[in-house]
Amino acid sequence: MLAHGFTQVEQTVAKALQVMVAPDQWGDARDPDRIAALLNRLLLGHALMALTSEEAGPWESRDALVAQLGRLFQQGFLATGGDKAVAGAAIADQSHSPIADLPSPQVHEILQTAKKQDPQSYALMYVLFGAGIAPSELLQLERVHYLSDRTQQSLCIGLRQGRQVPINQWILGKRYGTYHKNPLTQWLRSRKDDWPALFLNSDGTPLTAAGLNQYWQGVTADISTVTGSPPRLEQAQQTWCVEMFMRGMALEDMEILTGWHRPQLAPFVQRAREKSAIEQAIRMDQKKPASASPAAP
Repeated sequence: MLAHGFTQVEQTVAKALQVMVAPDQWGDARDPDRIAALLNRLLLGHALMALTSEEAGPWESRDALVAQLGRLFQQGFLATGGDKAVAGAAIADQSHSPIADLPSPQVHEILQTAKKQDPQSYALMYVLFGAGIAPSELLQLERVHYLSDRTQQSLCIGLRQGRQVPINQWILGKRYGTYHKNPLTQWLRSRKDDWPALFLNSDGTPLTAAGLNQYWQGVTADISTVTGSPPRLEQAQQTWCVEMFMRGMALEDMEILTGWHRPQLAPFVQRAREKSAIEQAIRMDQKKPASASPAAP
């Protein structure tokens, strides 16, 4: 009877996956029955550990585990093509990847280029650089997740017990509208559709990872970094994170905003220190020393 109950659960999940995922996206031995069975076994393993051990485990709650499993399956088994490229960047361990934040002129160039293209491109770049959320988190946003009034604006990230992330109106020294009127509010006011999704593909359907990649490449194609290549999508989040530390955000508070642990944030702290040291050295060089001697001929 117990085995029969597990089988019914797996069949229900498999049917839900068939509705959620287009038929042409299945492949590489990734069929709904196998994915549903794997998900069920992961949950059963967690249940067994919870019942037989006093250890809380690495998740603060059951909802946190479910949310992470959802992201894992969406970014792994259910990702195809461009989805995998975005997902790979989103789930990379920040503590083992080099920090490559973008300089201010390039960020402002990206935003201005997006502004000239269309309202949604501008809104997408504004959210990426103003809120610092991961691409996978952006794809899950719906209109109801955006909170705004004249004094603040924020995004609700995650499922159930998610986190709230403010959207900055100041990005690397420049102000992009106000809390009440900015690229995101203008995009939402321009929409005539009924989709709950916050962003859409070019064909009017809810935004996918491939669609987000397309928008990003369309905006950054003519912009080159120090390596000679266009900026990467994950650099937007890295740039935001470094900027927040530069502006004085405490490490404990960044753990809350990002949902990351300290080892993941450590490289961003170091990068912010490096940039602060460079800025301090430039300011010192711009001041005339008290005991300055005439320049050599």
